[in-house]
Parts: sequence; C-alpha cells; structure tokens
Amino acid sequence: MALTTIVDLIFAGGVVLAGVALAGAALQRAPISMLASVASLEAAGAIGIWVAFALRHDRPLAVAAGGLTACALVAGGAVLLRRALRRVGAMDDRLVEAKADLLAAVEREKSTLGAELELTLARARADSRSLLEEQEREIAEERRTLVAEREHDATTTLGEKLNKVQAQIEHRLAEWSQDLDRTAEATKMRIAELEQRQHQMLREIELRLTADAERLSAESEEQRTGVARLRSELNQTLDDALGAVR
Repeated sequence: MALTTIVDLIFAGGVVLAGVALAGAALQRAPISMLASVASLEAAGAIGIWVAFALRHDRPLAVAAGGLTACALVAGGAVLLRRALRRVGAMDDRLVEAKADLLAAVEREKSTLGAELELTLARARADSRSLLEEQEREIAEERRTLVAEREHDATTTLGEKLNKVQAQIEHRLAEWSQDLDRTAEATKMRIAELEQRQHQMLREIELRLTADAERLSAESEEQRTGVARLRSELNQTLDDALGAVR
C-alpha cells in the first residue's frame, strides 16, 4: 500500500475523530481525558505526516499533514470547549446552589422577619390596647369630673334659686302678715267703733223706749206687749248685725 494512501486514511480518520470529539464536547458526553487523547493522537499523526513530508516533499503528504493539523486543532478546541462547558456547568451548579442558598436565606429571613413582625404587631396591639384603656379611663374620669362639676353647679344654682324663692316667699309672707296685721287692727278698730255705736244706739233706744213706756204706761196691756216684742226684735237685729260684723 502506498504511503499517500495510508496518509489519506489517517487524515480521514483524523477528520472523523475530530468531528466526534467536537460533537462529544458540545453534547458534554465525552470526558476531557478522551478528548485530550484524541487531540494528542491527532497532533502525533500530524507531526508524523509532516516528518514524512519533510523527507519526501510529496504534496499529498503536505495536504494530509495540514488537514490532520487542523483536525488536531479542532480536537484541541473540543478539549477547550469541553472544559469551558464543564466550567459553565460548574458555574451553573454553583449558581443553582447559590440560588438555593439565597432562597433558603430569604425564607429564613422571611420567617425571622415574620416572627419579629408578629412580635412587633403583638407588642403594638398590647401597647395600643393599654393606651386605649388608659384613654378610656381618662375619658371616664373626665366625664365623672364633668358630671360632678355640673351636679355641683346645678346644686349651687338650684340652691341659689331656692334661697331666692324662699326669700321672696318670706318677703311676701311678711308683707301679707303686715297686711293682715293692719287689716286685723283696722277690723278691731272698726268693731270697737261699731260696738261703741251699738252701745250708743242701745242707750238711745233704751231711753226712747223708756220714754215711750212711760208715755204709754197708761195704754192697754196689748200695746205693752207689742212694745216688748218690738224691743226684743230690735235687740235680736242688733246682735245679728254685730255678729256679722265680727
């Protein structure tokens, strides 16, 4: 078999290996050690063909050596790609872990803050309840004070009004008492005058009756009886008049 044919087969195999290595690196299926072995093998083959080209100066050898060198570079790129993807995967894993840690920390902080917030709210409720109760006590005390003041003012005002009314009533009673005293005094004086007039009238009537009796002593017994009856009626009339006046 000619050397160029062997070199072409090696080149073809190198292209296939380079493609497989690149695909394995892209899909993250091939390990880095295998990719490094492929790259080394590609590089060794390229070096060997370059040596053969240097010895024979055959153009097909140069083409095969250049192509195999390119395959070696591709295999080396596959190694670098695999490492980069591995690093990216590691970074993704670290990002996932960091995200999980961050979420866990956020949850813990949320729980802590929630507990602190609940405690703060409970304290605030207790404080507000205490403040509300204190305000209610103050309002109740103010109301009691206000009611007491109003009761005191009302009692004072009512007492003043009662004292004023009592004074007015006492003044009116005093005036009425004075009026009654004056009326009683005037009535007594009037009664005294009437009694005096009655006595005077009685004396005058008695004198007249005595005179009439003496003048009529010579008259009949019937006339004497009529005079006595007239005298009795007159006395009764005077007594009734005095009783009505008293």
